[in-house]
Amino acid sequence: MKKNENTFLTFVKDVLGTRYTLTARAMFGGYGLYHNNRIMGIIIEDVLYLKANAETAPWFKMRYSEPFTYERNGKKIAMSYWKVPEEILENKIEFEEWVKCALKATQHTPAPAKKKDRHALLHQ
Repeated sequence: MKKNENTFLTFVKDVLGTRYTLTARAMFGGYGLYHNNRIMGIIIEDVLYLKANAETAPWFKMRYSEPFTYERNGKKIAMSYWKVPEEILENKIEFEEWVKCALKATQHTPAPAKKKDRHALLHQ
């Protein structure tokens, strides 16, 4: 385990790392989880949320999941990341279904621009 790495993050990486190449980056007091340079989930306050899009969000909703929300200017903002219940994390077969659904959502996300490309875009 890396110095100061969250134990829940380590658990998630251990579970998923056997089947997927994952990287994690600290962000917003939590972590972003990436597969093939595309964000597929976030960990906030030791809760895993997986990426969804318009096509996959109903799948998560049918399983009584809830989107990650935060407040800004007194308004609740929902993001396209859906909570993975603890009982799903403990069931490898079901958890695999949830991960596949998140990865499906990432397929429709453009790959991030390379640093050189981002620099060029900023200075147009």
